[in-house]
Amino acid sequence: MKRMDVFFLGAGKSYSGSVPSALTAISKNKKALDWQLQSLARADVEKINFIGGFHVDEIVEQYPQLKYTIAPDWKNSSVIDTLLQSPLRPQTEALFLYSDTLFRPKTIEKISQVEADIVVAIDSHWRTRFENRSDQDLSISEVLNLNDFGQEALSNQVEFTGILKLSIDAITRLKKINASDYSSLLELIGHFYQQGLVVHFFDVEGDWTEFNSELDIAHFVLGTKSETLYRLFPLVKKSIIGEQVTFTVSQWRDNEFELIKKIQQRFAGKPLVVRSSSYAEDCWDESHAGGFESVLNVDSTHAQAVVEAVKTVIDSYQESDSIDDDQILVQECLSNVKMSGVVFTRTLETGAPYYRINFDDQTESTESVTSGTGSQLRTVIVSKEHCHDVAQIGDDLLKLLNGVIEIETLLGYDKLDIEFAIDQKGQLHIFQVRPIAVTHRHDDIKDSEIKQMLDHCVATYKEEQHNGPGVVGSEALFGVMPDWNPAEIIGVKPKPLAYSSYRHLIVDQVWAVQRAEFGYRDVSQYPLIRTFAGQPYVNIRNSFNSFIPASVSEQAAERICDAYIAVLKQKPQLHDKIEFDVAFTVLVPEFISKAQQRFKDCDLSKDDLLELEHGLRSVTMQAFVRLDEDIAGLNQLAENRIEICASHCGDLQKALLLLDDCKKHGTLAFAHAARAGFVAMTFINNLVASDIFSQSDKELFLSSFNTVAGEFEHDAAKVAKGEMSRQDYLNQYGHLRPGTYDIVAKAYWENPEKYLFSKVGSAVEETENIQNFDLSEEKTVAINQWLHDMELKINAEQLLDYCKKATQAREYVKFEFSKNLSKALDLIQVFGQQIGLKRKQMAFLSLADLKEYSLGMLDVTGLKKIIKLRKKNYQMTKMIELPQLIQAEQDFYGFERNASEPNYVTSKSIEAPSVCLGEKAADIKNKIVLIEQADPGYDWMFAHGLAGLITKYGGANSHMAIRSAELNLPAAIGVGDKIYDEFKSASIIRLNCGQKQIIRLK
Repeated sequence: MKRMDVFFLGAGKSYSGSVPSALTAISKNKKALDWQLQSLARADVEKINFIGGFHVDEIVEQYPQLKYTIAPDWKNSSVIDTLLQSPLRPQTEALFLYSDTLFRPKTIEKISQVEADIVVAIDSHWRTRFENRSDQDLSISEVLNLNDFGQEALSNQVEFTGILKLSIDAITRLKKINASDYSSLLELIGHFYQQGLVVHFFDVEGDWTEFNSELDIAHFVLGTKSETLYRLFPLVKKSIIGEQVTFTVSQWRDNEFELIKKIQQRFAGKPLVVRSSSYAEDCWDESHAGGFESVLNVDSTHAQAVVEAVKTVIDSYQESDSIDDDQILVQECLSNVKMSGVVFTRTLETGAPYYRINFDDQTESTESVTSGTGSQLRTVIVSKEHCHDVAQIGDDLLKLLNGVIEIETLLGYDKLDIEFAIDQKGQLHIFQVRPIAVTHRHDDIKDSEIKQMLDHCVATYKEEQHNGPGVVGSEALFGVMPDWNPAEIIGVKPKPLAYSSYRHLIVDQVWAVQRAEFGYRDVSQYPLIRTFAGQPYVNIRNSFNSFIPASVSEQAAERICDAYIAVLKQKPQLHDKIEFDVAFTVLVPEFISKAQQRFKDCDLSKDDLLELEHGLRSVTMQAFVRLDEDIAGLNQLAENRIEICASHCGDLQKALLLLDDCKKHGTLAFAHAARAGFVAMTFINNLVASDIFSQSDKELFLSSFNTVAGEFEHDAAKVAKGEMSRQDYLNQYGHLRPGTYDIVAKAYWENPEKYLFSKVGSAVEETENIQNFDLSEEKTVAINQWLHDMELKINAEQLLDYCKKATQAREYVKFEFSKNLSKALDLIQVFGQQIGLKRKQMAFLSLADLKEYSLGMLDVTGLKKIIKLRKKNYQMTKMIELPQLIQAEQDFYGFERNASEPNYVTSKSIEAPSVCLGEKAADIKNKIVLIEQADPGYDWMFAHGLAGLITKYGGANSHMAIRSAELNLPAAIGVGDKIYDEFKSASIIRLNCGQKQIIRLK
């Protein structure tokens, strides 16, 4: 065998266009060139050369051991030009390879041993190399016809795979050709054949891959369920892969008796699991996981039981296109299961570097996760770069991760879906390994960048632990749903314009100014919200500070704040209810005994509680008399809005003026109204807790008056009756948008037929939701005594009148201030059009950017550069996984998704089809609707007769909670990530608000 030089042809731009093909990541620690160099290990190679152009400096930096030739004018060169740049040596054969293909080492070895003038690697399986190969991918294949070379083959058309070996004689002739005479290597090969050189075609039969499709790479690395397990069986050391008997459907039909005999001999009386291993099940654009049958606990001593189990699996293949070749996998059935589940080695949504483990450690079932029937499933998410730094995941999960990492290393691939179980002895068993059947293309975000961002988050978290002057409490916690609840209002991963607008209008200063005016501690020099990796979190210590009355001494306030933090750490599921169930923000009946019970494990004295009680009584009494004064500035807001919009300022300047005026006259009034709403709801809930009101009394009271949302329905009916014009209706409600702060979300006026006039169409007859609520003399006496016992100088009638006015004011003021915000977003969009930017681009600019532009400190080019950078940062934000509540440094690296305790509205129980409402239109009539945010912009839904409502985010006093109560609509508000993700794919749900249950029926 002659020695040869190797030449990688890698001058051109890669398929993805962002990194050279040679540096394409195949797995966490292996790039394409690593694999290619390993494939050359069995061949007798003299020198390895790389003919480069596109980003070749990056390749040189990472692989300095190779020889390099830079192709001049590579952008305009053909592959023949690149080929002729090769420093060919006399008396040495040459092997040429594309830099965007992968082969097995045995393939390269066999090709190097072929004696011929020209050896061409071709693929006769090119059309079906992997499942559902796209027409686009097929259209760009380099196809040649073997008949043109005098070859007789079953498949005359084959694909050239990018490997070409030339003999010394062929190289001599190659040096004499003119590159401009040939447009491709196929033409060159044809030319040599016509000259009489011997051309040998080596068929790789589908066992290779190129980088046109990431799924193709996965298919090359792995195989069917049984093939992958078979490859791993002798190699794994940190897990057990059971012995298997595997056969195809056609083999079963031909040799049923022999296969049964083989199964019974192999497993000797042990219980079996007969499993599907279809090509369709493990294809690369759709997993079909669970789409085929598996049969557990089959009696291996009973031949007929084995036959029936195999038949059940085969019957489930009837829709498969490859049924004859589909396989059946037989293994011993595992018993004494301690834990079972599935681990994804990358996130499904973005391919981010996290292990996501979904498991059942309660039922001893090996199918509860994969079948979707488990009701006590747990989910743990761990950063791949820090998985051994997360002590709280426990020994079993650490053992699982060690086994998974070993499999990733053995396969050289790290986008896997692995089914596992751990038995009572602590042994890890692997049932299935397949690729994640989702394409991810985020080449510009490296795993190392994710790691750096997480480390930066931890450093920032540590910095935040140092409290500033005027802030008490020894520890800072962060959550997405407490207090002003960014998850509900702007989402957990908002774009810069929405986040900066929310900060400007409310959470930088207004939130704390309102509370200081209300009688609480003044922490207005501190923002409420900060971001970690672009995700907004409430500083819960600052929030707790702002709920402690100003009259409480510094020392007592310190102890009270620490007590609040301790309660939340003990019961993290209360993170969206801190104003009701963690902190005391208004006076409640039997305060001292309730506080002593809540803080029984905390270092609070009776004197501390008496101080707090005194302060809360003063704040509460002030709340009852200040509401009208607090929201009086709203009238000025409306007048100023008209004046600003009528001015001759530019659109951007108008938008900035509207937002500043909104902050001055709108959001401060709203913050006061929102606080009053919380006071009201606290008293209503305590009337129920004190058995003065029943739950039905509460529901009746809340549905006995209208809020602005109710007026929305009322006016729709007036339009239907001709009592109100469509234009007036549009003028009144057109500013609303599903995503109050999101410029990308269309306002109602932009799609009135969907958001507004669909209501009119369903309101031919006005539906009167207002119900009479008469307070009996008995309840009046009880409430008066209740208020007297709390030393509150107010009577029952005044209290209920306040609760009504506060609830209405909260919704009305939000409705009014959002007119300024929505109009500002409209004007910013128009401004964007004027300078050539779409609304989706404008979403990536902050208010600060726009102000700098208005001051001449930025130009359009500068804005475009900012947008480009922010888009990349936002992509990283979408990839990074963080918990809803951050209590420690380790939470940034790994956490368990805890189920939030939903806020149930009404005591009704319903069973209905469900639909997860996304961007696309959906039929929601008589269905339980699932939405992420409890945003008032989704109010249009209520005109469509939905049966119930479930939201991922939202508190007990959110707009959707109030609206559902007003309509007596059963709802679960703020169920959290875990519950929402479990139910969003359900088709039928039972929502039992009275029993506080959500049950997936189908």
